[in-house]
Amino acid sequence: KSPRMPCNVLVQAKMAARRAGCAVQRTLSQCSAASPVRRDRPRCCSGPLFLLAVHRYMKDPGVGLHFPQAVASSEWLYDATLSDGHCRLRATLHPGLNALVEGNRLRCGCELRNVTFCPGAEEAHPGHLVLDLELNEEAGAAAGLAAFSGVDVEALPWFGSDPDGPPKVAPLRARRCCYLPLWNIQDYCGELWRARPPSPPADSDSEETVRDLQPVCLRELRRSFFSRSRRRQSHSQRPLTVRVLRKSRLLHFGKTDRACECPYQAVLEVADSSDRAAVVLWNSLCLDWYRGVEPGTVLSIHSYRVKESYGSRSGSAREQDIEISLNSRNPSAELAVVPESAVLPQWNLPSVPFHFLSREELPSCPQGHTCDFIGLVTFAGRPERLRVRGQGEEQLKQYRWLQLEDGTGGQPVAVKLFATSQPEEQAGIHPLSVLVCTSVQLMKTSSVHYLTSTRYTQVYCTGQHQRRPYRRLPPVRRFIQWLKTVDEDAVARRAVIGGFFSFPPLAASMDQYLQERSGDPGLVSAAELQREAGRLLYRERRCFAIQGTVVSVTHSDCDNTVRDNTHTQYRQPASAFLCVILTVSDCVRV
Repeated sequence: KSPRMPCNVLVQAKMAARRAGCAVQRTLSQCSAASPVRRDRPRCCSGPLFLLAVHRYMKDPGVGLHFPQAVASSEWLYDATLSDGHCRLRATLHPGLNALVEGNRLRCGCELRNVTFCPGAEEAHPGHLVLDLELNEEAGAAAGLAAFSGVDVEALPWFGSDPDGPPKVAPLRARRCCYLPLWNIQDYCGELWRARPPSPPADSDSEETVRDLQPVCLRELRRSFFSRSRRRQSHSQRPLTVRVLRKSRLLHFGKTDRACECPYQAVLEVADSSDRAAVVLWNSLCLDWYRGVEPGTVLSIHSYRVKESYGSRSGSAREQDIEISLNSRNPSAELAVVPESAVLPQWNLPSVPFHFLSREELPSCPQGHTCDFIGLVTFAGRPERLRVRGQGEEQLKQYRWLQLEDGTGGQPVAVKLFATSQPEEQAGIHPLSVLVCTSVQLMKTSSVHYLTSTRYTQVYCTGQHQRRPYRRLPPVRRFIQWLKTVDEDAVARRAVIGGFFSFPPLAASMDQYLQERSGDPGLVSAAELQREAGRLLYRERRCFAIQGTVVSVTHSDCDNTVRDNTHTQYRQPASAFLCVILTVSDCVRV
């Protein structure tokens, strides 16, 4: 018998055979083998290549070293995962290509040709740079699905990576800990965000440790802090044992001129038997603890700093207050989840408060009133984005409109739901879901009222209600009894998903519209309208008013039936579109 070929020889033989048909290997291997003088020369891959993923992150102060001509072009950088069917490659898109991503023209599954690469020259920032590309828009977004049918994408090797493992999924051209979602900055993104809190060390008995604690109460902590100099932060060694009452959405405070790798903050409103306070999670602690902590969790906190609260420092709070600051260093905070079985009765920890209101009770409440609401979803609008004033022109808040019924009041309740840092929960909202929205705020206009989410809003959809404490409350029990009488088939026939939804309704007069426009421009000319429309990004929505003469109206029908991933049919609102052609005073047609 012939001697067996060594394993590494077989691997090299397979890699050589694959390289022969790999467009990425043929193109970029020339860069690696070239002389140092020619190594940085761009190389063009005629393709086709397919976009498997695109990730967003914020620039850092070192971006000028990579893109000296595009420092002020945008706050964001984008890393793309490309493949030709033989291997995968991670590369950074040149900022000049950002408009393709932000307009959703360059998206997952699209086909690319004539992609121009520039190889990475620095060890600190590996990966290649895409200088230019041609987007095959005729192939459509489903081109990748057809090309990779029957291909295990996760099994494809990474070009230029260590054969012992895949490359680290982290931003290539900036010192940031993780990526951001493409369309908002309030949600988390990536596997670094732990779904469960870190486990205690294996050699410690957490339950026995908790029972032996002698925690300090919040009232004593506040009194002790304000009896000292306010300029000095208090570092307390005595533990705190508190229950989380509310959890805020994530705050991403990154800036392009600051080299903070993990610019995140989250606020937990906690309480013990004596008082309430805010616990602030900073930076990398958000990655470890944000997802795993929810209202009702009991925490034992060690090695924290006590500061004067932000509201007290800024003058927005009526009374002086403190906040508990937790960071990964100086000092390194220690947290532990206390199981309900280990909570001692003498701690007398408060329960999570709820204040559910029904549809018929909302009209009697004042503007800005905060409450909780439970209802059956009958309409789930498409995601839209609203430009945030004064925080950079590219920072947009994503929201969607919902309509909920609870069996009272006759009409459904409209809810304007912004991102709540719960991407999985919000992705599960669809018609016929039972939805609970906590800490929502009542908004009233001259003709209608609706609910909108706040900083502390949490949503719970069908399948997440089993262990929630609100199930035992009388308003929720009444809703469940009403739900048992609902004809699901009848609700499904009138349920609506997606489509265009304009709410609140337009004002009855131009004067009233100008008073309620909330920062939107007033009357604009045709040239201004054309310029502003050109600045709109994907999913962005803005309102404009233009004065002119209607010269013609055209009408076209559309198919108003859609089917979601559960194979349930829903209707889309607005069974027709109107195309209005106006002639305005400056003789420009729009």
